[in-house]
Amino acid sequence: MSHGENGPGDVGQRVREQEASCSIMGVVNLIWGDLPDLSISNYQKECVKIIESLCRDADVLYTHGEHDTHQDHRAVASCTLGAARKNQRILFYESPSAYNFNPNVYVDISTPYDTNSTCLDVKLEALHCHASQVLASDKVSPDHVRGNALHRGREALTMAAEGFVPHRFVLEI
Repeated sequence: MSHGENGPGDVGQRVREQEASCSIMGVVNLIWGDLPDLSISNYQKECVKIIESLCRDADVLYTHGEHDTHQDHRAVASCTLGAARKNQRILFYESPSAYNFNPNVYVDISTPYDTNSTCLDVKLEALHCHASQVLASDKVSPDHVRGNALHRGREALTMAAEGFVPHRFVLEI
């Protein structure tokens, strides 16, 4: 939603890091909200409109959890719930600044991504692109991220997992 201009690294560097990370993960359409960093507020009209324009036909929406120490993350979560009021599947994901995160929906990321790597390997490779963030915070160190994935994997009875908390999740049977 922002370029993170108040965080570590210059904006151009952070944009390039995000683009490189998306390329590794196969993301072809990166959309920036262009909202001011550290100034996003709950139910901010501009933020809600951006998210609303993108989520109309989404099968599953992923957003920050409501329990996050970063104020912009909490605000985006609130704006997402407002924008996605008609969506049937909304999952909160665990960011490095999340707290009291107790997932009960998991995705196995120990599965093969391609012939040479697992989904966890690709996640860690994408994380390495964010040098300005990784160097500034232990919370996003590759060791901590791998450790959390292994912990969530133990909870999910698999080798490594991403955990999610559903806000709303309608199953089609």
